[in-house]
Amino acid sequence: MATPPRSPGRPRGVPNRASVAGRDLAMLWGPDAMREQARLAGLLRDPEGNPIRGSESDQVRLNAAQYILDRAYGKATQPIAGDDDADPIRTVMQIRFVNPPLLGMTDGTDGTDDHAPVDSSDA
Repeated sequence: MATPPRSPGRPRGVPNRASVAGRDLAMLWGPDAMREQARLAGLLRDPEGNPIRGSESDQVRLNAAQYILDRAYGKATQPIAGDDDADPIRTVMQIRFVNPPLLGMTDGTDGTDDHAPVDSSDA
């Protein structure tokens, strides 16, 4: 009996060792990284309850705050997914076949090709 050919790579369901190691390391640093995001966003307070100044850059503070919100609540639904309260998103595709006048094809009615591209320079 012939042996079935073996597919290259790791078997399905077996995680990549590098990915697992990277995820484990990221999980160790996760709390510190989140604290740094909060610091950059200007959300931390000192032991007396006074706000700790965040980043000087508005863009950095905004990005840090957005990252925290995304982690806490998930990223906002993209418009392609639709909305429960809105009508379904409709996609309309129109296909028109154009007979090139060079081939002498017509639509069969009056001998003209009314589907041919219009040259706006003639107008």
